[in-house]
Amino acid sequence: LRLGLPSLAADVAARRRIAARYREAAPQLRWQREHAAHSYHLCVFRTAARDEVRARLADAGVSTAVHYPVALTDQPAYRAMFAGSNCPSAEAWAAECVSVPCFPEMTDAEIDLVAGALAALPTDVADSNTVDGTLARIPDGTDANDAATDWAFTTTPTPGAANVK
Repeated sequence: LRLGLPSLAADVAARRRIAARYREAAPQLRWQREHAAHSYHLCVFRTAARDEVRARLADAGVSTAVHYPVALTDQPAYRAMFAGSNCPSAEAWAAECVSVPCFPEMTDAEIDLVAGALAALPTDVADSNTVDGTLARIPDGTDANDAATDWAFTTTPTPGAANVK
């Protein structure tokens, strides 16, 4: 920790620069939502054609990963808490997410390779056509300690909530 902290700000700035380059190169992709404080530990987008997109990127020399392939609502520790709940945004992210390389030590040539491969993805495999929305705490002043009671998914973005596209 002592060794990594001095470079933390520069590392986060580098990851933000890389993520911005990817977004600029491939606006047809459904990227994770931007946020001013985002560190881009992971650089993630969604596609309903995940396997095809991963294969195309691999053919172009770009490694990918699927982080968090199981939605929180389907995790064994939370399954009972979310029983009967519908969390379409979390479930869609689990089914469609693709992570691409994004680390501070990447060279400009590596960033260009990834950006070029992302830009080359055709729109028909890039767009997942999912619904925008928000998973938001129901503001009734109570806490039932039950996800189905305390949280709701709405297609209306909620100011201040973690809106997910």
